[in-house]
Amino acid sequence: MLTLMACGHQAPIIVDKGANDPREYRYLELDNDLKVLLVQAPDTEVSAVSLSVNAGSYHNPDTFPGLAHYLEHMLFLGTEAYPEPNALQEYLESNAGFANAYTASDHTSYFFQVPNDHLDPALDRFSHYFKTPLFDREYSDKERTAIHNEWSMGKSQDSRILHQLMGLTANPEHPAARLNVGNRETLPGDPDSGLYEAMLAFYERYYGARNMTLVLVGHKPLEEQESLVRRHFAAVPQGDAVDMSVAVPGLPPTTHGKHIYYRPQKDLKQLVIEFPIDNNMDRWRSKPNEYLINLITSEEPGTLGHYLREEGLANVLTAGAQPNFYGPDGVLRINIDATERGMEQRDRVIAATLAYLALIERDGLQEHYYEEARLLAKREFARQSPPQPMQQAVHASALMHRFPVQYVNSLGARYADYQPEWIRAVLAQLTPERMRLWHISDGEPVDTDIPHYVGRYAVRDITPTDLTRWHEKAQNIELTLPPANELALGDDSEDISHDIQRFTHLISEPGVDVWFRHAEHHQDGNGLLHYVWNTDLGMTDAHHYALGALVNGLLSEMSTSLVDRAGRAGIHIKFDRSENNMQTLTLRGPTEKHPELANQLVDNMAALDFTESDLERERDRLQEWLRGDQQDPPMQQVQRWLGWQVRTPEWDRDEILVASESVTAEQVRQYLQTVRRVSTLRLYAYGHYTPAQVKTLARHAERALGPDRQPGPVYVQTATPPEPGERMSIKREIPHNDVGWLRAFISSDTDMETRASLLLLNQFINNPLYTQLRTEEQWGYVVGAGITVFAEHPALMVLVQSSDKALPEIQARVERFLVEFEPTLAQVQPSQLEALRNSIIAQVTQKPNDFGTEAGRYLGDFYRNDGRFDTIDRLVTALNSIDVERLREDYRTLVLEEGAGVVTVQAKGSGFTDSDFAAP
Repeated sequence: MLTLMACGHQAPIIVDKGANDPREYRYLELDNDLKVLLVQAPDTEVSAVSLSVNAGSYHNPDTFPGLAHYLEHMLFLGTEAYPEPNALQEYLESNAGFANAYTASDHTSYFFQVPNDHLDPALDRFSHYFKTPLFDREYSDKERTAIHNEWSMGKSQDSRILHQLMGLTANPEHPAARLNVGNRETLPGDPDSGLYEAMLAFYERYYGARNMTLVLVGHKPLEEQESLVRRHFAAVPQGDAVDMSVAVPGLPPTTHGKHIYYRPQKDLKQLVIEFPIDNNMDRWRSKPNEYLINLITSEEPGTLGHYLREEGLANVLTAGAQPNFYGPDGVLRINIDATERGMEQRDRVIAATLAYLALIERDGLQEHYYEEARLLAKREFARQSPPQPMQQAVHASALMHRFPVQYVNSLGARYADYQPEWIRAVLAQLTPERMRLWHISDGEPVDTDIPHYVGRYAVRDITPTDLTRWHEKAQNIELTLPPANELALGDDSEDISHDIQRFTHLISEPGVDVWFRHAEHHQDGNGLLHYVWNTDLGMTDAHHYALGALVNGLLSEMSTSLVDRAGRAGIHIKFDRSENNMQTLTLRGPTEKHPELANQLVDNMAALDFTESDLERERDRLQEWLRGDQQDPPMQQVQRWLGWQVRTPEWDRDEILVASESVTAEQVRQYLQTVRRVSTLRLYAYGHYTPAQVKTLARHAERALGPDRQPGPVYVQTATPPEPGERMSIKREIPHNDVGWLRAFISSDTDMETRASLLLLNQFINNPLYTQLRTEEQWGYVVGAGITVFAEHPALMVLVQSSDKALPEIQARVERFLVEFEPTLAQVQPSQLEALRNSIIAQVTQKPNDFGTEAGRYLGDFYRNDGRFDTIDRLVTALNSIDVERLREDYRTLVLEEGAGVVTVQAKGSGFTDSDFAAP
């Protein structure tokens, strides 16, 4: 479907939208050349705004790597109209909104979300960033500290290190070779360094309206949106026309034909086969990169991915193209998550990949592959709901720098006629001689430190001997191209009246528990089936937890080809584990093929067969995941430890790691048989089905479990929080450089009023905490408050991650803040509470944006076995009952006194070996 939008004297702009997209679009350019896309979203309770500047880290001056990111931080710290730092954030949080920004290589985006009624004041505050920023020197050094903390948080993360290595192993003259995030070394604080002046010059050069795109998504009519935009952004200085292209190639011939070795911080085993390619984004309608990636990543029998898994060489194969990664050129990458055997036999993996690429070049250019992809993309676009407002605003504002605005919704679905010459042009660049082969595992032969990051790497030439060896091995590997996807045929689901608008207990028997309702809002032929084999067996001890995880991995592996085929047809399938380690199976998407797919998948579970090598591969993946947790940022680790302490028995992931070592194939088979015998089959069905269909599916799954079953009652996970006044402490040393400190105040009450009160308290406390400890005092890059729920027990959390401050200092400062915040809370007026409450309720109760959101919003009730399915309604009622006196009383009782159980969690990084943990 197309929507035609005209604006004044400008020629009409046609913006593509799908059949399920009720939004209206208008494109305009202001007199200052600011490009604006307005989107009226009739069902949203929030407005989202994103302004993207066509300049990023690639435009940093050589003297100040990280300058663009530094400017992004400084822009938030006051304007002439609103001189207080974080004035926008304070306004947004007081109305249940938020703001953020990011710096990419080629653009920088600033964005916020706010309830519709507060859009005008928020736009006023936001627009002044680009009209009258103060750039107060007082905060210059403070934000250097914030940048440094952000860099420190990521300097041991493999994803960031590998991204930096893509620059370091490329053309040394290219801006990708420099540090993009910045730190104290690259952004010196000496007043005579010229940093401040360079930042002002960067702003003046690049932050002009003609170099910006703005997207507004909200409920207001387009005429009103246009009036707001003109009022607030017409005065943004136009700026000079600047050529933003990067002329320096990233991967000239001297960088081709290389082995690149890296020892990761996590337990990774990966081979990445990378090919330099020219920037062919101007051929986006012909989809040459996507065509090749579809073939490379197929999991059909005989294809590369299937071969590598069957031979025990790889767990997962993915591929992707970034043709503009360096600007004038980029890469096409084949990412192989290898097994231990795969790393030992890496020549075989490489040879198989090259053999498959040769097969594609010889036989793979077939128009039916292109037409199948075109059909599936067109069908997916036609039936998809529009994105969440914030997602749409941020995504579209970035795309508008590179593509015609009328295609920001439909880039993936717009196909030109089949043009094999463009595919051949890419294939011609995927030759062994041009390959850059990344070897990523512990024990790789490295010799060079990585500037500004943890780890070492090495680069060696690919030799003629290497090429000959791979060529000879490739001759003995037989692979086949994928067949036509039968799931791409047919798209007509049964005509069903969606008249069951309350959850119905279709089956309630010992061993079978089935709930169903039709969609209320998105009656578009989609459905969700969520099977749970409900039992507490996987939570008995660490040994059984490992068994449950291994069973899930084996089930996923067994169904890979089917899951891949269905995914290409828009049907999302996943074997997974619930939070309490129960086996689950989920299908979501167009329902026509659901019955046959669901039945085949549950039969796969009943007939699970595997070899010793299959088990070893899954054991390796499980252990890699468990060991990798230790390298996560402290803010993630402390939250995970808190959950394990409160929700689970007295064993942790280290014990699971040990237990997994001794698991045998017979134990796995016996575990699965026990699950089939003792579990209660639960099914949550939502959307485009008839009750009879759902019952039939449930009975088929019941029969697949076999005879002689002895199911127990429905298992619901419980929590064991500390008692009121009780204090618990978790302290661990971690290999990450930083420290993390978290304190959770957990209520013993499970009533909805306490949860609502803490939800409101969190909104009031978060911005003052962030502004004082993060912006003003720079205690860490991550500073904030949050709420969570442990089996109906609500908790208020305070979290700090820092690369500068020791744990005892952090604890003392947060404790002092919490005491000093009480007078601030005492000043909260009923009108402030009412505004915040109304904003939260509006967002909680708004129409779900898409089918997946609608179908999933009641899953929490399902897992708690709460047949009322009314958590949202009860939360709204509770929010309406909270007054300022209740807020103050709960804060005093739960946070300052002994009315809550308190858990303090500390992660001490390697940069603090000489300091202590905070005392209990």
